[in-house]
Amino acid sequence: MSGDRYKTTDQNALYFVTFTVVNWIVLFTRRNYKIKVVNSFNYCIQQKRLKVYARCLMSNHPD
Repeated sequence: MSGDRYKTTDQNALYFVTFTVVNWIVLFTRRNYKIKVVNSFNYCIQQKRLKVYARCLMSNHPD
């Protein structure tokens, strides 16, 4: 996987992370998918001490 080559080396640094969906499949038009992603982030924030300063879920990307 392409993500295997990226490592966080400084635990105190800020990192920008972006995710894309294969073939630009429209994913976030369904509310239950959005809720699952947000719940996953919230779990990591609460249980794994992940610090999230901002997040943006885009329902579609212009061609």
